[in-house]
Amino acid sequence: MLFRSLGNGTAGAADGDDVAHADGALEKEDEAGDEVRDDLLHAEGGRAEINDAVAAARQAGLDAHGIDIDPETVKAAQNAFGLELFETAAIEQYAASGRTADILYTSEVIEHTPQPERFASAMERIVKPGGLLFLTTPAADHWAVPRKFTEWNEAKPPIHLILYSRDGLRRLLARHGFGAFRFEFKLKPRITLHAKRLG
Repeated sequence: MLFRSLGNGTAGAADGDDVAHADGALEKEDEAGDEVRDDLLHAEGGRAEINDAVAAARQAGLDAHGIDIDPETVKAAQNAFGLELFETAAIEQYAASGRTADILYTSEVIEHTPQPERFASAMERIVKPGGLLFLTTPAADHWAVPRKFTEWNEAKPPIHLILYSRDGLRRLLARHGFGAFRFEFKLKPRITLHAKRLG
């Protein structure tokens, strides 16, 4: 989902201090002390994710634009929020268009892709240097995963193609320009990752 600022979005303003807020928005203070909200892309989260994310972004004062690969999901979102707010596209297509964002939020998507390097490369192209990545995916190295891996309910090919440990995901993203990794503590086997686009 792409959330565009209702203001005058000046991503990468010189000498700006980045502040990550609980509502998920990245704000920057310029030298005059004015806060500027920048773009956020939430990629391919499914129908509920689209609607929830757009609603949250709009409540936070952001204009929302979403992408998903499923035309029916996009159609439902368009009916709920407007034709101009959504388009059918994969994250790789979005990256190829040259559009960028200061925050990328992708939830429960990367485990479905058969080409993680291509997916990570697309994220690298989308997130501006200094921008933030929020990513969730099942955690293959979590203590709650059954000893017999195939008994884990997330081990379900061909729906989930690649399942990640925290270290494996960190290594993948580090090859594509991300760093300053932070993983949230979770009681359930889920990775919730915060990372910064370096450069």
